[in-house]
Amino acid sequence: MKSIIFNTEDVLAWIEGSKKLHFVKMRKQPVIRGGVWYPHDKAVRAFYYASEKHFRERVAKNFSPFRPGEKVYIRETYCCQWNGSKYEILYRATLPILYRDFTWVWKPPLYMREIDSRFHAIIKSVRPEEIDGVWFWRIEIEED
Repeated sequence: MKSIIFNTEDVLAWIEGSKKLHFVKMRKQPVIRGGVWYPHDKAVRAFYYASEKHFRERVAKNFSPFRPGEKVYIRETYCCQWNGSKYEILYRATLPILYRDFTWVWKPPLYMREIDSRFHAIIKSVRPEEIDGVWFWRIEIEED
């Protein structure tokens, strides 16, 4: 199953229900034969695609890292602590601020396994979006 990485603020927004969009930066790609994935200017896009709408639909359909309806799990900063009889998982976002920088060894979200995740989401839609000249995947998510 695929995953999405959230920082502490994103996790808190997800818990309170206000996190519905997530942006992932696109990797820069060269012009490929028969189409353009990550265009550098509108002239190149206009050569390969009929319109801007056509470009966005084709890119989302063919090159998106996620598909609508796909289930993903959410990764966040966590740590495992031995509780005497079993391991206990602590999540940094929901600990009181006083304890967030305590002596525990926090693991980055990149290393979180699906079994340790406490949230799952469903992808509603994915589309490319340009913000200040940088291209992002705009991912709409909803709670599973």
